[in-house]
Amino acid sequence: MLAMALALLLAAPPPAAATTYVALSPQEVMALADAVFTATVADVTARVDGDDVWTVVTLSVEEWLTDDPESGADEAPRSEVVLELLGGEAEGRRLIVSGSPTWRPGEAVLVAAHANAGLASPLVGFRQGLWRSQEGGLVDEDGRFLGLDAGGALARSDRPEAPTAVVDAVRATLAGEAPEPVDDPEDADEPASPAAPEGPGPPEEPDEPEGPDAPGDEEPAGEPGAAGEEPGERADEDAGAAVAPIDLPDEPVAARYAVDDAGGPLLLSERVAAAAAAWAELAPGDIEVLPDPGADHGFAYGAQELFGPGVLTLSLARPGAVRVLVRPDEHPALDVALRHEVGALLGLPPAASGVMAMAVADPDAAPGPADLAELAAIHAFEPADLDRDGTVGFGDLLVMAAEYGRSGVNLPADLDGDGDVDDDDLAQLRRAYTFAPPAGAEAVEGVEPAAPGDEAEPGPGDPETEVPDEPEGPSAPDEPEDPDGP
Repeated sequence: MLAMALALLLAAPPPAAATTYVALSPQEVMALADAVFTATVADVTARVDGDDVWTVVTLSVEEWLTDDPESGADEAPRSEVVLELLGGEAEGRRLIVSGSPTWRPGEAVLVAAHANAGLASPLVGFRQGLWRSQEGGLVDEDGRFLGLDAGGALARSDRPEAPTAVVDAVRATLAGEAPEPVDDPEDADEPASPAAPEGPGPPEEPDEPEGPDAPGDEEPAGEPGAAGEEPGERADEDAGAAVAPIDLPDEPVAARYAVDDAGGPLLLSERVAAAAAAWAELAPGDIEVLPDPGADHGFAYGAQELFGPGVLTLSLARPGAVRVLVRPDEHPALDVALRHEVGALLGLPPAASGVMAMAVADPDAAPGPADLAELAAIHAFEPADLDRDGTVGFGDLLVMAAEYGRSGVNLPADLDGDGDVDDDDLAQLRRAYTFAPPAGAEAVEGVEPAAPGDEAEPGPGDPETEVPDEPEGPSAPDEPEDPDGP
């Protein structure tokens, strides 16, 4: 099982939940960048600075696509660039910044970065300015290729494009010579709105199930670990409609948070309370999000120098505690960012669109029926049932494999909740794994499938393992062996 997980380690995993930033097009990424270059990851280390840990990435530059912002007019551009990103592990300390990219020595990358020192991430758009050479193209952190649209402009794509053609398009974009982007309906930020009903319509059919109060009867709201799913677009036709209470055992989904109001333009406690109320109103009595000064999940304004343009919140996880840092100035997308962070506090995984998308495309996005159905599904299925098919089996192993090695807040495959997906989570999955019974066991009275780890060899003459009057394959008498058989 571990070998399979490691073999699939390079599969494009979903991002971790929490941390929010404004969604940027490839053209906007290039326009905001101070430095754009291709490189190979030479080394990855970490250092401790006070209470924080920083990851130090050394990149061997292959080609500068902009001028080197740190080289003078008479100096050659650097052959090596060092980027520092908040988060990492060193000297027995560990700090996870949710959504921060991982770096692997030897990887070929395309980087668009800011020159500012001290940013939590120098990449443009927090993580949107990084593409890896993979699968014959350049892939971003969300598993989308950097490609070309019908007019030859840079665009996100589901198909690989030759890296040389993409880099040529990057040069043209940086030089202001690129063609205008061609709108692609598949990449629209907002799904098409359903037609509004005409009049009140007939009364509801009594036998029609009402969505989220029966999570097992509908498609799960975005399978964790399934890249490319768009759970934010589910059940849009129900937006604004009355929502039935979610089906939970005995008590509501409850979460507690602490708030530090110091350092910002407005009372952060009021803004977080408004975000919490948006979730509570989705299912009154079934969702409860309340302030608690002793909670280990806290909100506070962060230092201005940590936030690049468009970065809204940073979720920092230390052992036993999560702290959400909020940018300390006003931003039109800040309220939806806080709604996203409260959703993560409730345990919701990331989504490709809607309120649970880390890349904020709609500043008015709010919790809806699809998010409620997802929350119900989280509580309806065993945690190890990652693909939500009702059994812990091979499909869940594939999800675990896709997320193996990731770190962040609220990762579905982080079964032990320590902030990363590793051997300990794999061990938990194995303990819950349901192995199929041996062929024919269902016909033997009193024989039950072996539990994991209990696969004992049957002893000779064991009455529970002998099936009378049943021939045992090609060795049975009067059944000659077929030389042409399998």
